[in-house]
Amino acid sequence: METPNKNKPPKALIAIVVIIGLMIIGYLILTFFFPELFHQMNTGEVAPVNN
Repeated sequence: METPNKNKPPKALIAIVVIIGLMIIGYLILTFFFPELFHQMNTGEVAPVNN
């Protein structure tokens, strides 16, 4: 009997998912230990227009 071929995702897709996961974990670690780094970032808040 033949062994059934399993559907396996490409290795590049697995690598991309792992990289995204590591980036999220890294972001959470940075925000936990160094919150002042992200307080200075522009959040896109609306500012009044002076005529």
